[in-house]
Amino acid sequence: MKYIFVILFMFCANPLFAQRYVLGESKFLNHWTQEYMDCRLYLLDNKYTMKLSLISDDIVFNMFPFYGYVRKEGNLYYLKDIPTNAEIVLEKDKSANFNIKKGFSFMQKKCLTYEDKADSDDFSWFDIDVENDKKKKDVQSVRDKQLPDKLKFRFGEYMNGNVHVSLEENGSYTIAYRFQEYLIVISEGKWSTRNGILKLRDPFLNYSFTMLTSVDKKLIAIDFPNELNEEWIYSFVEEGNEYKKINL
Repeated sequence: MKYIFVILFMFCANPLFAQRYVLGESKFLNHWTQEYMDCRLYLLDNKYTMKLSLISDDIVFNMFPFYGYVRKEGNLYYLKDIPTNAEIVLEKDKSANFNIKKGFSFMQKKCLTYEDKADSDDFSWFDIDVENDKKKKDVQSVRDKQLPDKLKFRFGEYMNGNVHVSLEENGSYTIAYRFQEYLIVISEGKWSTRNGILKLRDPFLNYSFTMLTSVDKKLIAIDFPNELNEEWIYSFVEEGNEYKKINL
């Protein structure tokens, strides 16, 4: 009876569906120091998270740009992203890998290769349900504020912690995550304004992120690939930076 209990406990303690995938190949940033970037997808039942990692010697720096809920229809997996409210679409092939049908621009022309079963520790970073409720409250808080009638902003770079967004006068934008001296680009496309809303359209995702301006001309992210631990307010960077922009 004791052995049966142990087996049942082990079965219940492990997720029924927990898998780990790696996006494309690792990107070496410095061949002398062996620093490199990688991106992994973790699936747990009806939830997912994607983790960007900078590996430098024995030190690993992690950030979480994307996380949310999973809906499956046949071989198609629909990943509803909480920070952006967008939907990533994956198609599983015969080798159990994912072809990316729709996703952020840095995912284009890449696939997600099955790596292994995920460990329970891979899902202990944060609670997705809690983050979903928090996002809803943050959006409602912005809607309750008195915002300018007209959208006024400056061309150039804005920053919120480790997340950078660059708005160019020619109508292009770049969203990047800062890892030490590197800016890792996750989305590029065209920006436009409509009804007092700044829209940044990612062509591969076929979706527009949205931002507003505050009375002090800062940018307020609404549906945006914001890092898990950052706020939603982006301030203008007065002086240019010397970070190295990297496309994965």
